[in-house]
Amino acid sequence: MGTTVEFIESKVIVYKVADPWSVNELIEANIMVEEILEATPTPVDVIADVRQLQRMYGNVMEMRRSPAFRHANMNRLVIVGANPLLEKVVKAIFTMTQFKNAYFCRSVDEAMRYIEAHRV
Repeated sequence: MGTTVEFIESKVIVYKVADPWSVNELIEANIMVEEILEATPTPVDVIADVRQLQRMYGNVMEMRRSPAFRHANMNRLVIVGANPLLEKVVKAIFTMTQFKNAYFCRSVDEAMRYIEAHRV
């Protein structure tokens, strides 16, 4: 299945990663996210749905270099369905990038409720 990016309601990017996937797919998806952030005049929330992700590759830490973490229009990042190891890796990436607007939850519905409750 790989990686998909969908922009809904002009305010939320839904980013799905599922096995099998590649780092190149992740990089391409991040480029799409950056293009959306560039084209949007207001902050955007991102839901990263990783419920179908079972494997991580060693070079996934390269994601810390993604400009999306520092983009002015990047609002909140809500991670859906991360297993404990992935959650630790993602938290390490957030520490390295000094990204503070992250939340972990179990379902896309919970993610949408969180975003709506914290919308400015």
